[in-house]
Amino acid sequence: MPLFEVLGDGVIFILAPLVILFLVMLGYAIKTLFFGWKDDDE
Repeated sequence: MPLFEVLGDGVIFILAPLVILFLVMLGYAIKTLFFGWKDDDE
């Protein structure tokens, strides 16, 4: 099924940036939780 193959390639190209973005946002969120409060207190 060519459509499925094209869809599969598309999913890879779509998910790859989303996964990276998710990891970056997750890391930023954790960083904010641990270090953001200290900055806010100051």
